[in-house]
Amino acid sequence: MKNKRVLGALCMLSFSITSYAQQYKRQETATDLATTNHHIFMNDSHQYLVVSFPYDEEDGREVSVAAYDGKMKQVYMNKLDQFSRQEYLTGTYNSGGLFLFGKTSAGQVMCTRVDDKTGTAAGAPVTLYTAKEGKFEYGINTGKSADSSHYFNVHAYREKGQEGWTVEGVVMDRQMKVLSPFRYATPETDDEVKTCYYQMANDGTMIIVFKMEQKTQKDNYTPYKYTVVQINSKGKSTTSTLNGLPVGAFSCTSWKLDGSTLRYTGLMAKTKKAGCTHFITGTYDLQAKKTITTTETELKQLVTPAQTSRYTKDIAEDGLPSDAFLADNISFSDGSRAMVFQTYSSYTYQSYYANVHGGNSFKPSYSVNMKTRGNLYVLRLNADYEPQWIKAVAMDQEEPDLDLHLGATCVPDSKNGLQVFFYDVEKNASAEPEKRVAKVGASDIKHDKLAAVSISAEGKMKKSFLYDIDESDYHLSPERAFSLVDNQLVYIAIRHKGLSFTARKLFTHAQYHLGTISVQP
Repeated sequence: MKNKRVLGALCMLSFSITSYAQQYKRQETATDLATTNHHIFMNDSHQYLVVSFPYDEEDGREVSVAAYDGKMKQVYMNKLDQFSRQEYLTGTYNSGGLFLFGKTSAGQVMCTRVDDKTGTAAGAPVTLYTAKEGKFEYGINTGKSADSSHYFNVHAYREKGQEGWTVEGVVMDRQMKVLSPFRYATPETDDEVKTCYYQMANDGTMIIVFKMEQKTQKDNYTPYKYTVVQINSKGKSTTSTLNGLPVGAFSCTSWKLDGSTLRYTGLMAKTKKAGCTHFITGTYDLQAKKTITTTETELKQLVTPAQTSRYTKDIAEDGLPSDAFLADNISFSDGSRAMVFQTYSSYTYQSYYANVHGGNSFKPSYSVNMKTRGNLYVLRLNADYEPQWIKAVAMDQEEPDLDLHLGATCVPDSKNGLQVFFYDVEKNASAEPEKRVAKVGASDIKHDKLAAVSISAEGKMKKSFLYDIDESDYHLSPERAFSLVDNQLVYIAIRHKGLSFTARKLFTHAQYHLGTISVQP
C-alpha cells in the first residue's frame, strides 16, 4: 500500500442535528495511512501522531510514524528502521517525545525515542529488560503515575508447571531511563489467577492487584479474591488481601491510586446464576493494609419510575447481564465519572451440512465465527464516587469475527455529558425504546447509519443519525476509536472490498484513513 498516494481532496463534512443544538463536524485525511494496525497519540502541538505497524510478523516488521495537523493534513511520514529486528508492542508520549516499545526475538524489550516534531528516531534503541516467555504469555503493558513522574513497562507470564503468574518489568523516569527492575511471583496455591491490574504511585512504587478465582461455599458465594502487591524502588514486595468486600462475585472492576489510598469500583452478582445487581465502591489504605470504606448500592435504586426504556427497566428487575464487561471509564472536568459496561457473546454460524460421496457422513460446507455486541450501560458517579443514575443505550449488533464496524465508542463533551457513537438502523430511532430494538448486521454496511446518542450530565438522552454509510468509501471502526480531548472522537476509517473469511487477508488488503468527529455545542 502506497502511503503517499493521494485519493482526493480533504474530506470535511458537517452535520447539524437537534441534540442539545449541537453540530457534529467530520473530517478525514486525504492520504492513506501505512500498513494495517495503528496507535494514535497527540503531542503538545495538538498534532495527531500515528504509529502504523503490521497485522503480525508474517506481514513483516515495517513500522512508520506520521503526524497530522488539526485539519488532517499530513506533516510528515517516516519509516522507522529501528524496528526491522523488533516486534512493535506499544508506545507512550510526553513532552520529551514519542517513546515506542518493541521486543526482539530473544525477548529483549527495547525503547526507541522518536522526535515528534520530525518523526525521526533520536538515537539507537535502548534495552530495558529481557522478557522471559513461558508457556503462556500475557502481554506487555505500560503506564504512568498520576503526576507523570514515573512510568512502568511490565510483562506477565506463566511457565510450564507453574500454577501462578510471574510479573516482571521496570520502573522508569520521564525519559524512559530505568530506575529499578522488579519481579514478583504469585504463591503456588489452588487459587487460579484470572487477571491483574497495574498502578504506579508518584514515588515509583509499583502496585499490582491480582484477581484470583477460588472455590465457593453454598452459604458464601465469593468466587474471586483480590491480592494487593506493593513493590518499592528497591524491588522489595509486600502482599495483603483486599478485605471487607460484601459476599458475592466482584467483577468489572476499576482501580485508581490516590496517594496511599487505592480506590476500587465494580459490579457484584450475589448468586451464581444471577445478573450483576449491585455496585460496589470502596477505599483501601495501602500503608495500613486494610479497607477504609466499602459502599454497596443496589442498581434498581438508580432506576426511577419515570424511565420509559424497557432496557433500563430490565436493570431494576435483573441487574446487568453476567457477561457484561467494563468497556470504558471516563473522567469529566467536574471530577465526576462514567463507567461504561457492555455485553458481548460469540457463536459459530454453519451454512449447511453436505453429504460426502453419497455415504452416511455429513460434513459442513463452511462455518463463520460471529461476534455480537449488546446494550451499553452508563453508570454515572459524582466526584465522591457516589452513583447518581444508570442508563441503557440499546444495541443489538452482530458481525463476522473481523471487528470492522462492531461496538461503540464514547466521548466526553464540554458540558460533562457523554456522546456515544455506533452503527444502527433508522427504525431504531428512540434513545430510550419501549420495545426491543431491531438487530443490526454491522457488516451489512449499506443499510447502516452512524448513530450518536447524547447523554447529558443529568441523564437526559437524545439520539440522532449523523450520515449514511454510503456517503464515503471509508467507514469508521468504533472499537478503533477513542477520545484524546473533550468534544472530539479520533477514529480509524477502513475501506475494504467485500468480506473475507480470514482477518489477515481483509486487513492487509484494506486501506485506512485517520479521521475526527468534533462535537460543537
